[in-house]
Amino acid sequence: MNKKTLILLILSGIVLLIFAGILLYFQSFKTVYFDIKKQDIDVKIQRDRTEVGNFTNSGELRLPAGKYLATIQNDRYDQTPIAFEVVNKDLTITIDPSFSTSYLNQILDTEQAAINKKITDSYPAVISKFELKRGQLYKEGEWYATILIQKTAGRGDEPDIYRTVLKKEDGQWVIKAKPTIVLSAKVYPDIPFEILSTINRKGRF
Repeated sequence: MNKKTLILLILSGIVLLIFAGILLYFQSFKTVYFDIKKQDIDVKIQRDRTEVGNFTNSGELRLPAGKYLATIQNDRYDQTPIAFEVVNKDLTITIDPSFSTSYLNQILDTEQAAINKKITDSYPAVISKFELKRGQLYKEGEWYATILIQKTAGRGDEPDIYRTVLKKEDGQWVIKAKPTIVLSAKVYPDIPFEILSTINRKGRF
């Protein structure tokens, strides 16, 4: 084998290795479909703080293996980044953010009177024995939870704390969990678990 032939074989091998590497690299790309449930948000996709995509409607990207963040671009919504990882198969990322705490507080300002009236009208015989706290809205403002603190005779007495959950249905607030010291997910399976978990941890608002 002469020198020229040897060089050609080496170059051919290098080209094949490069081609194989490129092929393997592009085979590592997977399709990620972003299912965007809201119509008024932008979603920015980042890897290592570098933007790799941006969506205002549902769409897809071909992405190499790695860890990514999807970030909501609208102050009305919770902007906690959604972390996901591309490994060895296509995947779907659902983007369905709840309203932000600040925006929910704005809504609550207009709903508080109606909520309080629903609670007091539902328990007229005992409501005077409790202090009804402001509470908190969840999701898109359709869920509400609060605590009722029992009024005690003396400063040293430890009050019982009751928890209740309401939901707005057809424009009216409906009690979904009557005031109870602990709200169980088994008793109230239709109430989102994160709401029950949050309100059960609340001592005082």
